[in-house]
Amino acid sequence: NTLRDTITVSSCDMYAWISNGQSYTMTGVYSDTNMAVSGCDSISVLDLTINNTLRDTITVSSCDMYAWISNGQSYTMTGMYSDTNMAVSGCDSISVLDLSINSTLRDTITVSSCDMYAWISNGQSYTMTGVYSDTNMTGSGCDSISVLDLTITSVNSAVTRTGFDLIADQAGATYQWLDCNNGNAPIAGEIFQTFSVGQNGSYAVEVTLNNCTDTSSCFSVINVGVDEIRAENRLLVYPNPADERITIETNKESIGSMVQIFGVNGKLIFEGKLQSTKQQIDVFNLADGIYFIKIGTSIKKLVISK
Repeated sequence: NTLRDTITVSSCDMYAWISNGQSYTMTGVYSDTNMAVSGCDSISVLDLTINNTLRDTITVSSCDMYAWISNGQSYTMTGMYSDTNMAVSGCDSISVLDLSINSTLRDTITVSSCDMYAWISNGQSYTMTGVYSDTNMTGSGCDSISVLDLTITSVNSAVTRTGFDLIADQAGATYQWLDCNNGNAPIAGEIFQTFSVGQNGSYAVEVTLNNCTDTSSCFSVINVGVDEIRAENRLLVYPNPADERITIETNKESIGSMVQIFGVNGKLIFEGKLQSTKQQIDVFNLADGIYFIKIGTSIKKLVISK
């Protein structure tokens, strides 16, 4: 008799049948006939079910990071990622993630401004130092964050009057006192926070702090006893011009007062105490130029010429 045998097989994508050496990729019933020892046919039947591997691809664009539910992983770089699981049929189920990561754009600008700054990015105006941010959306749909690191300098131009002294309220700045009766002309040598008025007039101060400048109102000063003030604050400096050494001569009430020498830019060059009414100070290390000696509220111009 002819021999017949049937095998039932389920396979993923492809099945290689040993009986005939053939490979099959489709479901079907296949047969192979050989000769048995008896000389009769031997028919093998293959009842084959092919289950294909499942493949699905998703395309995603995300900002900065994407958490893929399929495998629980988080990605921060553009790329192709895959995850393999088993389907009910016992074959692989392959998920592919085609991912584009677009980064959030961040830029910071550092600005110093006087009194107020109008930020073009958001149309807001700021009057206080601080760090401010503005968020917009880029063409990719991600945030574009602009940061403003802002320093606001407000100059205090107020002046306090004490007797015949005008004192700028703003500390730690540079100063230039002005003659309001002469078109706000700068008064030579009057570059200190305190201005001791020597004659009747109207005066203001120009105050500069962190490259921001403001000018005070004009203050009228009358009834200045010029001779009396000069007598009380007698200050003699000689020789003037000087080269290596100067003598400072003043009244006894000034003993113990600070002696300060400033450059024309207001920088303190020398500081010490007045020990007597007639005291010598070495100036040989000063470069040629104009300086100002200050004792109390009295100021004297000094020229160094070697």
